[in-house]
Amino acid sequence: MRKMKKLVILVLACLCVMACALGFASCEDETSNQSVGLSFVINEDGESYSVRGIGVCEERDIVIPATYKNKPVTGIEPYCFERITSIKSVTIPESVTTIGDGAFYYCNSLKNVVIPDSVTTIGLGAFSNCSKLATVTIGKGVTSIGDAVFSQCGLKSVIIPDSVTSIGASAFNGCSRLTSVTIGKSVTSIDDNAFRYCYKLVEVYNKSSLNITKNSTAYGYVGIYAKEIYTQSYTSKLSTAEDGYTLYTDGDVVSLIGYEGEKTDLTLPSKITEINQYALAGYSELLNVIIGNNVTSIGDYAFQHCESLTSVTIGDSVTSIGKSAFSYCNNLKRINITSIETWCGMSGLGSFVSSSVDLYINDKLITELVIPDSVTSIGDYAFQYCDSLISLTIGDNVTSIGRSAFQNCDNLTSVTIGESVTSVGSYAFEYCYKLVEVYNKSSLNITKGSSNYGCIGNYAKEVSTTSYSSKISIDE
Repeated sequence: MRKMKKLVILVLACLCVMACALGFASCEDETSNQSVGLSFVINEDGESYSVRGIGVCEERDIVIPATYKNKPVTGIEPYCFERITSIKSVTIPESVTTIGDGAFYYCNSLKNVVIPDSVTTIGLGAFSNCSKLATVTIGKGVTSIGDAVFSQCGLKSVIIPDSVTSIGASAFNGCSRLTSVTIGKSVTSIDDNAFRYCYKLVEVYNKSSLNITKNSTAYGYVGIYAKEIYTQSYTSKLSTAEDGYTLYTDGDVVSLIGYEGEKTDLTLPSKITEINQYALAGYSELLNVIIGNNVTSIGDYAFQHCESLTSVTIGDSVTSIGKSAFSYCNNLKRINITSIETWCGMSGLGSFVSSSVDLYINDKLITELVIPDSVTSIGDYAFQYCDSLISLTIGDNVTSIGRSAFQNCDNLTSVTIGESVTSVGSYAFEYCYKLVEVYNKSSLNITKGSSNYGCIGNYAKEVSTTSYSSKISIDE
């Protein structure tokens, strides 16, 4: 009898273990793809839950469950995942209808998001400052995109669905990698600064009735940087190659729009003919760049805040450099050019203003510079801060010397002014404290100690009008 009881107890125990195992397996199968450890809060209706926070979840790829305690999960609470920088991706179920204010604010490892069609409301700044957020799919249930929802994100392309009627203030403000946007057909309002500082937004597909135009600050700056605004289906002129360069090709003109690679030394592809505004701005890892001979122009702010940039090589086809193209490149010490003629005729050289820059011609440091007879004018700021320059001879065909052309050339000691020079711009030789010998072959009345003619004679010990033997010598 006792043996029978023991046998029954043993069988029951085995059955319990099997039942528990099956129960756990069933539970595990049901939630195996959902994140574990998230915290939830019951909604006011008492019939649904919202995600309240990260809880004890340590996963990097967050999968929000559709149900919790047998009730639907319908919301993501305000600031739910704020500053959780470990999150790489998030999956939002179709049960969710509301994403709260700042829900993913500053999740700067978050790379992609799909907002399901069930979502009707996205709160203020919900994805603001997600700097690595490259792609987002906005569901068809969304009717408005609130203020600053995607501001300062890393988005490259955005399609606003036809369900959306309004885009809030600063909604995409500061998305500096954004290159294309589609405005849905139902959009009737775009608030202030919605697309401001989206410097690379070159393609706009406008399906709405709004009169969006290029170079305009209207409608939240959406068209301010556009190369093209389409109102019909179009074939994009944008492409991103395997080497990381984002290009815009329009016939023979190939514009560099941006760079998504990781190299620190760049030799720009030979097919590039122009560098667009802000193309490489803020690329703090960039050390050296070689700009090929097919590039004709460098846009405004193209290399701004490339704070590690130390050297630039500029090909002989560049004729213009845009405003502040190299501003805040505080470590830029070397500029290599391939043609003195091109350099002297280039506009925008003030972009290179720096306290100390070495100028090279075909990799040879300039110390004794002869401006050839093929040059007729020297542009503004052409050799400003050229510390290596010791002596200068300006050819007889040069008629004008630009503003600040040789300003702050600290080691310049002697200058020959060619016979055809008729004008010298303001400050052309200002702060050239060691400029003690001037040979003036022109008809200009240059005198010692005078600030006239760009201060060329200001520090002179001698201004000669006939051939002379230099009194300057350099001891070994």
